[in-house]
Amino acid sequence: YLLSFVGIILNKSLLSPGPHGDAVPLAVLALVQMLFTLVFAQLRQAWDRSFSIRPLRSARQIKHILLLGSLRFLVTVLGLISLSFVAASFTETIKASGPL
Repeated sequence: YLLSFVGIILNKSLLSPGPHGDAVPLAVLALVQMLFTLVFAQLRQAWDRSFSIRPLRSARQIKHILLLGSLRFLVTVLGLISLSFVAASFTETIKASGPL
């Protein structure tokens, strides 16, 4: 919970305009988060060989993976949009009430 709260506070500070009126664009922040997710997954796979990813064998599997990835990206973007309009504590409360 602590790391989640720190992440939300960091995202809130990046999305809020600073003293000069500059803020990180929402799309850039979402893309950077998705990129780091991919990078850390690749590092994890390279570090621990027992963490293997099986190759996709069918169009159905590819369709499901694309759907799952799209939903993950949508959750990230919508979370950042809500964070730009409401307080970080409210976002943390909603996030904590969701299923794991």
